[in-house]
Amino acid sequence: MQSMKTILRRGLSLLLAAAVLLPGAMPAYAFAADTQSAAVQSVLAGKQAPYDLLIYFKSAEGSSLTLKQKADAAQAQARALLEQAGDDVISWESFYITNAIHAQIKSKDLVYKLAQLKNVDEITWNGTVERVEPVEDTEEESSIKLFSNTIYQPDERDIEWGVLQVHADKVWNEFGVDGADATVGIIDGGANYNVSALKNAWSGEYKDFVDGYESPQHTSSDDHGTHVAGTIVGREGDNLNRIGVAPGAKFISARAMGEDGGLESDLIAAAEWMLEKKPDVINNSWGGSNDDDPWFEDVVNAWVKAGIIPVFAAGNTSGEVPGAGTISNPANYANVLAVAATDRDKEIGNFSNKGPSAFPEAGQKPEISAPGVQVRSVDSNGNYV
Repeated sequence: MQSMKTILRRGLSLLLAAAVLLPGAMPAYAFAADTQSAAVQSVLAGKQAPYDLLIYFKSAEGSSLTLKQKADAAQAQARALLEQAGDDVISWESFYITNAIHAQIKSKDLVYKLAQLKNVDEITWNGTVERVEPVEDTEEESSIKLFSNTIYQPDERDIEWGVLQVHADKVWNEFGVDGADATVGIIDGGANYNVSALKNAWSGEYKDFVDGYESPQHTSSDDHGTHVAGTIVGREGDNLNRIGVAPGAKFISARAMGEDGGLESDLIAAAEWMLEKKPDVINNSWGGSNDDDPWFEDVVNAWVKAGIIPVFAAGNTSGEVPGAGTISNPANYANVLAVAATDRDKEIGNFSNKGPSAFPEAGQKPEISAPGVQVRSVDSNGNYV
C-alpha cells in the first residue's frame, strides 16, 4: 500500500506545478501556506489529540556543516516554538541522523504553526513498523515434519545446521576468522545478554528506547531480539550450543521494538545511538510494507558514510507465498544488504519476501539468502528454541 508520505509528496508536486502554470493565481506565500495546511490536514485526518508526529526539515545542500550543525540550524525556530508552547506539548526530541523532530502535541493550531515555518519540509504521523516474525507452520506442514523426523540433530561439535550450511565452521578453522575484533549492532527487541549463549559476546552497551528499562525483560519482543543475537554471535561453549555464525564477535543492543512493533521515532533514536557507538555492522530484523517511502534513507546514508554496513531482513509473509516485489522497506533500499531465508534443502522459505525493490535504482533484491527456516537459537529466558 502506498504510504501517506508518498501521497502527500506527490500531491504537493502537482500543486506546485499548477502554481507555475498559473503565476497570477495567488501570492507565493499564500500558496505555500495553503499547501502546507492541506498537507497537515491530511496527516491529522481521523486522528485525535495528542498528535504523535515527526517533523522533517530542509537541510542545507552542499554545506560543510556536520549533521548536528545542519539540524541545529534548520530546527532552531521549531525548537523555540515547542519550548514556548507550554502544556500544548507533551514531549519532543530532536534528531540529527535524519533532520527531524519527534513531538507529541495536544494543540492542532500548534501543528499548523509548525508547518508554516520556512525550514519545515513535511510533517508525518509517527508510524509503527513490524518485527520480522517467524512464520508458524500450517497443521499439514507440522505433520509432514513430524512423520519425516526432520528435527536437526547436531554432531558432537554441537554446531547448528545453518552455521554448517554457510561453512562458517570452515572459516573459523581454516582462516582463523570467527568475528573477533568486530562489533555487531542489533536494533530489535531487547537482546538478553545475560543468557549463557550471549554473555561472553556482549560488549556492555545496551539501551531501551521503548520503555527505558536498564536491562532486557522477558517479553516476546525480548525473545525476538535474543533469538536474533544468538543467530549472529551465540555460543555457550567450545562444543556446546554453537548457534551463531560469528561467535568471536561482540554485540551491542538497542531495544526499539515492543511486543506490537516499533515506532518510527524509537527506531530513528536507536539508529542515532548506533551511529554514535559505531559498530561495524547493524542488523535490523524488522521492516514495513514493500513501498518506496524514504523515511529511513537519511539514516542508512549516515551509517554508510560512517563505514557501517546496514543489514535488513527481507521480510516474511504469513498465510500465503509472497510474490515478486514484496521485499520490505527499508530492506528494499539501494545501499543496504537485504537477507532472505532458506531452508535445510537450500530452498527459499515459502514465507520469505522477494524482490525486485520498489526503488528502481536498487536493482534486484535480496542480495543474500541464508538459513532462516527452523533455525535453533535462544530466547530471553535462556531456552534453546
